[in-house]
Amino acid sequence: AVYEQYKDQPALAGKTLEEATPLIAPQVQRQKLGQAQAAYAQELLATKDIKYVMEPPRVALSIPDGEPSKGPEDAPITFVEYSDFQCGYCKRAHPMIKTLLDEYGDKIRFVYRDYGIPSHTRARASAEAARCAGDQDKYWEYFDNLMEQSGTLDDADLAKRATDVGLDMAAFQGCLDSDRHVPAISAAFELAGELGIGGTPTFFIN
Repeated sequence: AVYEQYKDQPALAGKTLEEATPLIAPQVQRQKLGQAQAAYAQELLATKDIKYVMEPPRVALSIPDGEPSKGPEDAPITFVEYSDFQCGYCKRAHPMIKTLLDEYGDKIRFVYRDYGIPSHTRARASAEAARCAGDQDKYWEYFDNLMEQSGTLDDADLAKRATDVGLDMAAFQGCLDSDRHVPAISAAFELAGELGIGGTPTFFIN
């Protein structure tokens, strides 16, 4: 059945069932083992008196002053996202985050921290552009534009986005030329490495 389902995929293309079996069988065995383990765990949870003695994993997460955030600092929930503007998965998560903020309002403080993975060559430039927009009190307008509108994220594209959200272009370009937000972006990137973050988006709650 697995062979029939995947025989046209590149890994199996042109192979007979006999030729494909050594490739398929180990995966099927691992899947069956995983299903059996999950079923056994559920049986134990349902029939045994289980006591949890391990605390959930936690990290001490500092948030420097001036990092982009929404919501009151004393909100009962602090929701930190490490993300970048060139990340497809981050863009897919964006509507969910907006829904949470709309639904829970002042109960959430949302903090955005820049972590442009090395293969995303325009992530840092985009982060710098967003922070320069923040100097004109338009960080979140530019943020939404980056998350919701497609584009190349090259210099011309970032400038067009600045025009679209109504920035003073001379001030915007002067901010970019000054590199004044580079230290904060680099600090966020370095802390992400210390926390063991390997991909985006990564979320921390409280």
